[in-house]
Amino acid sequence: MQKLQSNQPDSPEDALYHYGNVLAKCPFMSTLDKNDKVVNTLTYGKLFTKCHKLAYNLVTKFKTRNGDDLNPGDRVALAFPSHQADSFAVGFFACLLANLVPIAIEPPDSKNEPGIAQKGFLLRQCSVSVVLTSESCLKSLPRDKDDSSVNISFKGWPIMNWLSIDHLQKPTKNWIPPNIDRQSPDIVSHIEYTVDKDGSVMGAIVSRACMLSHVRVLNSLCAYRSPTSSKEVETTICTIDYRRGVGLWHSIIMPLMNGMHIIQIPNTSPMGYHHPLEWLSVCSKFGAKYAITSARILQVAVLARQRDTVPLSINLSNLRMLLVADGQNPWSLAACDAFLDEFENSGLRAESLSTCAYSTETLTVSIRGPFSRAAVTGRGIMSLSALSDGAVRVENAGSLTSLTLQDLGPVIPTGSVAVLKIDGLPNLCRVDEIGEICLSGRTTGNGYFKLPGKSKHVFEVTPLNDRNQAITQQTYVRSGLLGFLGPSNVIFVCGNRNGLMTVSNRRHNTDDVIATILAVSPSSYVHLGRIAVFSTTVYYDERIIVVAEQKTDSTEDEGFQWMSRVMPCVDKIHDVNIYGFLLVPANTLPTSKDGFVDVYETKQRFFEGMLHPCCVLMCPHSCIPNMPIANKRARGGITSPIISEGRSLEILENETIYLAEYLRVRAAQSPDDVIFTLLSGKGTAIASVTCLQLHRKAEKIAILLEKSGLTAGQHAALIYPPGIDLIASFFACFYIGLIPVPIRPPHPQNVAFTLPTVKMVVDTSKSDVILSNHNIIKILRSKDAETVVPHRLWPSMVDTDAPVKGRLQEFYQSQSSHSTAYLDFGVTTNGILVGIKMSHEAAGSICHSHKIACELYPSRQVAICVDPYCGYGLVMWCLSSIYSGHHTILISPSDVELNPTLWLMAISQYKVRDTFVSYAVLDGCIKECSNSINTLSGKGINLSSLRSCVVVAEERPRTSLISVFTALFSSLGLSNRAVKTTFGCRTNPALCSQSLSSPDPSPLYVDLRALRNDRIKIVQKGSPYSICIIESGTILPGVKVCIVNPETGVSCGLSELGEIWVSSKHNSEGYFCQADIDGDNPIPYNRRFRAKLNAGDDTQLTWARTGYLGFIHKTELIEADGAIHEAIHVVGSMDEALYWRDMRYYPSDIENTISRCHAAIGDCALFTWTNLLVVVVETKFDESVALDLVPLITNAVLNEHQVVVGVAVVVDPGTIPINSRGEKQRMHLRDRFLSDSLNPIYVAYNM
Repeated sequence: MQKLQSNQPDSPEDALYHYGNVLAKCPFMSTLDKNDKVVNTLTYGKLFTKCHKLAYNLVTKFKTRNGDDLNPGDRVALAFPSHQADSFAVGFFACLLANLVPIAIEPPDSKNEPGIAQKGFLLRQCSVSVVLTSESCLKSLPRDKDDSSVNISFKGWPIMNWLSIDHLQKPTKNWIPPNIDRQSPDIVSHIEYTVDKDGSVMGAIVSRACMLSHVRVLNSLCAYRSPTSSKEVETTICTIDYRRGVGLWHSIIMPLMNGMHIIQIPNTSPMGYHHPLEWLSVCSKFGAKYAITSARILQVAVLARQRDTVPLSINLSNLRMLLVADGQNPWSLAACDAFLDEFENSGLRAESLSTCAYSTETLTVSIRGPFSRAAVTGRGIMSLSALSDGAVRVENAGSLTSLTLQDLGPVIPTGSVAVLKIDGLPNLCRVDEIGEICLSGRTTGNGYFKLPGKSKHVFEVTPLNDRNQAITQQTYVRSGLLGFLGPSNVIFVCGNRNGLMTVSNRRHNTDDVIATILAVSPSSYVHLGRIAVFSTTVYYDERIIVVAEQKTDSTEDEGFQWMSRVMPCVDKIHDVNIYGFLLVPANTLPTSKDGFVDVYETKQRFFEGMLHPCCVLMCPHSCIPNMPIANKRARGGITSPIISEGRSLEILENETIYLAEYLRVRAAQSPDDVIFTLLSGKGTAIASVTCLQLHRKAEKIAILLEKSGLTAGQHAALIYPPGIDLIASFFACFYIGLIPVPIRPPHPQNVAFTLPTVKMVVDTSKSDVILSNHNIIKILRSKDAETVVPHRLWPSMVDTDAPVKGRLQEFYQSQSSHSTAYLDFGVTTNGILVGIKMSHEAAGSICHSHKIACELYPSRQVAICVDPYCGYGLVMWCLSSIYSGHHTILISPSDVELNPTLWLMAISQYKVRDTFVSYAVLDGCIKECSNSINTLSGKGINLSSLRSCVVVAEERPRTSLISVFTALFSSLGLSNRAVKTTFGCRTNPALCSQSLSSPDPSPLYVDLRALRNDRIKIVQKGSPYSICIIESGTILPGVKVCIVNPETGVSCGLSELGEIWVSSKHNSEGYFCQADIDGDNPIPYNRRFRAKLNAGDDTQLTWARTGYLGFIHKTELIEADGAIHEAIHVVGSMDEALYWRDMRYYPSDIENTISRCHAAIGDCALFTWTNLLVVVVETKFDESVALDLVPLITNAVLNEHQVVVGVAVVVDPGTIPINSRGEKQRMHLRDRFLSDSLNPIYVAYNM
């Protein structure tokens, strides 16, 4: 190592005193203004005076925010902009004089600056309480409107005292800096921050001993010369950031130690774009011996020189060393070669171009330059494919898959280098193996501040041999640089750990991928070459994401064409596929102070959905070939079927319940009992009817029908809004033997869209007459309706509001209990209109079962807000009260849609204990009332009286919706055990339900992967791939349930998922007009409604197939009758299940995953189209976030379900059709997608 010259100071403090006296009038630092003129020249005399003054104030005058003095060893932040290098130098050396530890940071330009919170974490970790800055910088700091000049706060930053170094108090004549042992190895010189791969900021400690050793090494390698007089002062030009890294050492510390004149050119000055050759003119003008720059600036200078019509007179013959700070990047070699070729005629010597290997942890590892000790310097042409596999292989020159590497010189003097394995234990690499370069010596950093675990992993590494034994007791420091040792121990670097991406066990570097992308016509499309490449973990492996800025005049078609050209190039050269490609508008990517893209902030915005791209291209099909396959284990079933059944109905074998007779009996025995109350949209009772009044009303309607010439067995369409008229007309049909068909009336404001559905039900049900009130008939005969359905196509209409006199002479008596009582038409979740026949026996049985299960009797009061036209809702709206005699409060679901608080007010006003609702009601209450709970409480709404809130549905219970509703309205007195569920389907409207006497439904967590293979595996809460499935209720009295393999017809075991088969008196009799519904290949009637087990003790028992998959879980709970509680869990519909790779997926599971992706996602639905999964999401936010959702949805579905989203469609709220029960109409949505009538915001086709 080169010894210190006789006139060279021993430390920065000595250099200040020495050169402050010897070279007092010589310039130490000069900066350029915006006009590229040298200004703010700081002489060595002024430097010493200002540093001495600032050190005095730091020790005696400056206080922390708490009023405490600064003690030796305290950390002080230096926040100076790029054009105030002289002020930074004063603050840095003053801290050294005062024995304080400086930490250089960039002053924030805005409160939302990228990485600002991470730097705040560093300041908190270092216990920084004082920030030194300039007066102009202090005034320009961003503040909120209510912040004062002394109140400066940023996100994540500690409360600090911001102090200006201008206009300080002069020190006393006798004051000298504190005298300490500056040679102690425990004394910290300064802390330099570094950014990890995950974006976290850490402070690397540089001790004084390390600093002084590093100074000696740089003097030796760069041949810096200390002047003996003012005429021997050498000039250095710096165009990079002076606050950290190579810029700090070569433009701040080394010029002081060697009495040099440093000219700082701000790296954010306009010169980088408007005057890119001006720094070379400065070199020529001042005869600079040294210059510190970057490859990017060299490239810009070459392009400017080629465009310059009148070349500037530049002489670089005096330039002894041109140090390229980022020369360790392999792709900087092209810029260096181009610069040398362009300026060789200007006196630039090839040996003066120097590169170095540097990291914050190891400091300088090597320098290749004119004073290098290497006997041979050269280049190597390496195979990119071999480098990805971690091997060193020579490639032919000119190959597309080659990478040319330039050596970075030999290892620094007194330093020892070891190349260790990148992953796992620190084993020593072989000669032809790529590894992490580690350095051992006195010039390395000492650790991360207050991070002992991380420091031990990075700064105390002991190399191991193949047997995992220590090779030496000497410890090494990881540099984060990846490479290998060449001949003569020169260092080759091919990447860094922060840019490393491991895809399918092959390593790729982000710089390599960026260079390939820029090679595909970059100047015509990419804005300023701004590209961010990073990886994200998707399905157990890293996937490459590319984000690029496009130019302002680029179109979407040009963007997709450019991406289509880039992707095969990357695949061919690097043998890796790009998973996601995003294009953003110009100047929208987060950038650092030096203009480069902030990859960590870009990655964070990508995950948060905040990038707002203008083009998105996802390619999951080509990137993820290792999808799971189905479990091929055979399902044999069991010979003895497991049958679960509810309590006995206690009805005689031949007894049949005729509901029409029950109404007449109640009208005679309890004529004044109020049986129905209808509420208006404002919550007031607009109609109440007693048993006698309802009987009289039904009788008058029956007389009208009788006068119309209708006979028993004909079908009557009941087109009424939800109300008492619907109930009266229903029983009027019973009185004269007509078969009622309840139909939802057309919407008055949307006749053109809703009327065709009404007409289709009327035609399908073969109705002979339409019963309705005056208002509905007026709509059906209006001009708007005429354009949709001509009047002549309707059957005869009977206005039940017409006055009528007389009494019905004879009431119809059905001759058979199995004769059809009414037709129940409803739209299934897969969009098919299905009509079922309900017999008199089934209608009476379901009412009796409902009465026993819910403990209904005449003194009870029940509020219902369900669809009154089909299923269980029709039974409770029209039939149940007639049989049980309880008082029913009717709330129209359409009124609740307009006023979601209507149902809540009714519960509170009438002190309702039991209510039946749909999921649409709960969802509407959550959406509309979530921000007004305090307002509802102020209005006196109290739900403490509610014992049972049963949700009526034909689907799997929505666990998350129930949990949110319970938690949201618990402050209004809602019990956490009040909300319960029920389940019914087309073959059996009420299969199971829950009452107050039923055990509390307990959540059951099952493995989602086993569920896809029709297996039940119970796991603990929080287990990977676990989902919560709450029970749908207790099996109703008189109902038998068996879980059957739908393919073999054999009963399933307890750990198998199968189809739910039900045997009950209130099973429906079958489909109405089945051939019209199912087409040319209808499902045989016996197979659906008269199915029988193929094995077991009782193969003669008749079952109805529900079409829903589920299982029965035997709990340890006890029913009210002392029996073991058997919970039935519904998993999903067989018709809606999606099949991929012989596995069964349920739309609700995938939709729940998508809903959690981003706060902007409202509702979502999915379906299949030509073997592709199509996802439709509604966005609640602005359209600018639409494209952000595409990669988030693709990632989430792949991670949780291993399914590739083929098409992602972003639409406006309210686009997804929902039926009256709140269930999504996925097939209707599919039809609209295929007919191109969705009017989407954006459609993304994943390749």
